[in-house]
Amino acid sequence: MSSNPVDLRAIVYSSDATAPVDEPQLIELLERARSKNGRLGITGILFFRGGRFLQYIEGPRTALDELYDDISRDSRHTHLRVLLNAEISERRFDTWRMGYEALRPTSPQLPEGFRDTFAEIERADSPEHVMRALNELTIWFRARSARG
Repeated sequence: MSSNPVDLRAIVYSSDATAPVDEPQLIELLERARSKNGRLGITGILFFRGGRFLQYIEGPRTALDELYDDISRDSRHTHLRVLLNAEISERRFDTWRMGYEALRPTSPQLPEGFRDTFAEIERADSPEHVMRALNELTIWFRARSARG
């Protein structure tokens, strides 16, 4: 899935599900996303927790714009918030048409020293902070997948 590095972009967004989402619905969504992303040359990862989606997608600018337009019109979610839309020099998920992890809800009172990286990405105030938190979440996901 190589592209001219100049054409590569990444988008990170969060959104709220418009209705409760169960595991079979998530599997169907992922199967469709993986098929479409393969055709478009898009790779990335999707996280879902407590009715919230957080997605990182990367690929050629034109394909990414087309995909995000479709995502923004999807009635299964609302309150889309783009947290990052930037040029990238290389893919982070070059072999993943769409990685996925359903995250457990966290308790309202977090233990001292515990970080909620999912929430940190949404609260990030700069592209650098989004990428730092995404790096941490990605490392966690890859380590967890390797144990699989």
